[in-house]
Amino acid sequence: MQPPFPTIPTDNLYKFLAISGLVILLICSIYPALITARVSTSAAEVVATRKLLDYQAETLKEEVARIESDLAQAKKAKLVTNERLDALEERNERARAGLEDAKRRIIDFEKQAKVALAEGNALKAQMDLMMPATVIGGGLFGLGFFLWYVNVQRHADTIIRNQAKASEATPIPAVVKSPATSDATKNPKVAPEVSGGAPSGK
Repeated sequence: MQPPFPTIPTDNLYKFLAISGLVILLICSIYPALITARVSTSAAEVVATRKLLDYQAETLKEEVARIESDLAQAKKAKLVTNERLDALEERNERARAGLEDAKRRIIDFEKQAKVALAEGNALKAQMDLMMPATVIGGGLFGLGFFLWYVNVQRHADTIIRNQAKASEATPIPAVVKSPATSDATKNPKVAPEVSGGAPSGK
């Protein structure tokens, strides 16, 4: 049963080298593009998330400052009720809790960003290995096909060319038919005459 996918030829060392080099070249061409797209997407996500967290923290900080200012003015004026003061203090506590939560998320995000940066550096190191791998793949590809052509294909072409010349130089024998054979072939039911004496009369 034939496999559903092509296999690397192992019957010839030169073709094996050439195909292996070609595979290495394809990997070195496709893999960097995939890594670049992945790193670019991760970097864009990191920047967007950091901007969002900074915006949330800044908004909560402004809200805390505004509530504290309102609370201080209300205490100085002494014209607001205790319920109003309690409501302002409750808002202030909620805003401060939100601000602390935003700061914790920023700290956690910075840790994740450091991990992502380490992964990016590892991917960059892998990208640096692509250049020598490309050179090796190209060398195997060129060497394999060169040796295959010089040592195998060129001789096969010579043999095929000589066989074609020999077949062209050999004359085709003509088939000659004798008249008797031709007549017998045309009238197979006619019997040949029998030599003998004349018939006797009564």
